[in-house]
Amino acid sequence: GGAGGGGAGGGGAGGGGAGKRNPNKPQFDTMAGLLKEYKAKAGDVKVPLDYTVERDGGKPVRLGRWLRAVTKAAANNKIKADRVAALDAIDGAWRTAVQTD
Repeated sequence: GGAGGGGAGGGGAGGGGAGKRNPNKPQFDTMAGLLKEYKAKAGDVKVPLDYTVERDGGKPVRLGRWLRAVTKAAANNKIKADRVAALDAIDGAWRTAVQTD
């Protein structure tokens, strides 16, 4: 009898996110814009953690939590350089702005 040959299965690498946009999850550009608006009103980017922004026809956006997540990602080098640059353009203090709970 012959021994059967086993094949190694090839796994596909994870795909891109284009097209699969969650309508309730704001895009980075949207959030950066909201941060800019917040700074225009408040004078700084020290967004309270539970701060939310009401949007027309959409769910309230948790700007404070988003900023904290971005800050954490940046600290771990898990954020694209162009996004860091975009935030730096609004206010370089964003890295330390969030009031942690």
